[in-house]
Amino acid sequence: MVIGKKGEHLKSLEQKYKVSVKLDTDETAGLCTICVSGKSSKSVAAAVAELDFDYQRVEVQPEVASWLRSKGRTLKLIKEMTGVTLLRLTSEEEIEGGTTPSVEIKGLKSQVQSAVLCLQAHMSYHSVFVEMEQVEKDLDERIAEAKLHTAQRPVA
Repeated sequence: MVIGKKGEHLKSLEQKYKVSVKLDTDETAGLCTICVSGKSSKSVAAAVAELDFDYQRVEVQPEVASWLRSKGRTLKLIKEMTGVTLLRLTSEEEIEGGTTPSVEIKGLKSQVQSAVLCLQAHMSYHSVFVEMEQVEKDLDERIAEAKLHTAQRPVA
């Protein structure tokens, strides 16, 4: 995510902000240091902000995971609204394999924070949606029952 395909992300930052971006990799420690330099501290800060990536995994209850899976457009909408690179619910296979259901989120730090807030807000309404679905089901049953009684009335 930092480097981009064939270094395109770094090259675009260098051109956009008129900065120089250098990577220093320490193989033994498994670390990579990024050095951003330029004539303007504002341009350096802006380039660094576009390199500040984050990853979070938000655990969810199994019933909430099923609900999110059935409402797939919710995660897609959160991803579009926040601009995160990845917003993914763990698969059924991972859950069956003993993994706690969770949502993976990757992107710029500010985008990930926004996505987490959106996801938490949406999940806080889970019980309301469950109750609404039950009320809707009950109404459908009552309507079907009323139609059945209406159809059985003798015609005068």
